[in-house]
Amino acid sequence: MFEALIEELHSLEKYPVLIVERFHSFAKVPDDAFLSILSSMRSFEHGGMLTTVALSPLGYDSIRREIATSLPFVNSSYGDNHDRAVMSPLTANEFRVAGERLELEPDAVGHLYSLGGGPDIVYQALLDEAQGGIDGIVSRCVVRLGDSLTSFLNYAIGPLDYNRPLLRRLIDGAATQTDAEFFHAILQSGFLVSKSQIEVKCAGPVLSAYIRALLEREEHGAEVRPRQLDARVKILLVSANSLSNPLDIEAEVRDLLRQLGRTLHRDKVEINHCQAATPDEVVFALRTFMPDIVHFSGHGDEQGVELRAEGSGGTHVAGIAIARAFQDRGVRLAVFNVCHSNHYAAAIALYVEAVVATSDEVDDDAAKYFAVAFYRTIASGFTAGQAFRDGTSAVEMNGFSNVFRYHGNAELRFVGG
Repeated sequence: MFEALIEELHSLEKYPVLIVERFHSFAKVPDDAFLSILSSMRSFEHGGMLTTVALSPLGYDSIRREIATSLPFVNSSYGDNHDRAVMSPLTANEFRVAGERLELEPDAVGHLYSLGGGPDIVYQALLDEAQGGIDGIVSRCVVRLGDSLTSFLNYAIGPLDYNRPLLRRLIDGAATQTDAEFFHAILQSGFLVSKSQIEVKCAGPVLSAYIRALLEREEHGAEVRPRQLDARVKILLVSANSLSNPLDIEAEVRDLLRQLGRTLHRDKVEINHCQAATPDEVVFALRTFMPDIVHFSGHGDEQGVELRAEGSGGTHVAGIAIARAFQDRGVRLAVFNVCHSNHYAAAIALYVEAVVATSDEVDDDAAKYFAVAFYRTIASGFTAGQAFRDGTSAVEMNGFSNVFRYHGNAELRFVGG
């Protein structure tokens, strides 16, 4: 019947194209007559009388490995030497067109494309984050992507539980020859790696940073303490004023406490202000106070924050060191009301549910307006995302540029609800 149908179509000057959806299920047909159908399909294809499009997430070799050896498809020659069409990664020209729509400068578009690699969602994250500037964009993209690439990695290379060492070697530039042969063979290799004759590398900096963050989160993930909404929310304020360039941190804390006293859930908010804080005092406060929220005020740069040194003067504390200090502490939200903190926000986000950071220098008054509005909304029973909106609105309505950025779970709620 199948042969007669093909010949009848050609007699009508029609060229048949057979589309088989879910081919991996089609291949499991147990009927012995299926073997002759597959043989006819192959003969018609070789004779130029039929084109078959097989739609499947698995290649022919994978299908043969996963089904019973007695099934007709396994014993047929159908699929041997077939061309396989796989979606190709986004091209530079396609990305350029998207960048032009956003009115990005050509040089910036070229730089962003060089940071890409992986599924289209990576490039979309780059374009989205570019609206906030180029500095620190790799870390910001990692945070924006969240868990969205986990299914891609599972599909591309198999369960992550079994392939952590493989991914670690890939991002560390230590892939073996066996690794290279594996990556060359998988259908999604163009999305995952850049290949040469002698080595394979991760497809791009964003994808590499994402995989690294994913591995570190699984290996060192924080345990979050469950809390009831009728419990008290504990806020640790960490401040260390500069002796050479002092900020009006006291005014920020004073206004904050005054506004919190007017909120609906003021009796459920407990604040511990760690003034002139040294690194050792912060560690002790994390252990004994067990805060839900940690708020840093003072000076900072792209690498970390300034705290007070033991004795006198200041000391620089790296953002990654603060991130590791949060591990297994139960901190849910970290707020860095200091300059340029967005550069290490991705590291912080490995150990807390949400991070507030800044993409540039932050004016002293702008920092105060943000903090007062942010915590006033938190203590009124609203979510952290709503509090962030109020904080940035207060900043802008008082005439300052909004440099604040939010990463993570916007639905966090600490009191009320």
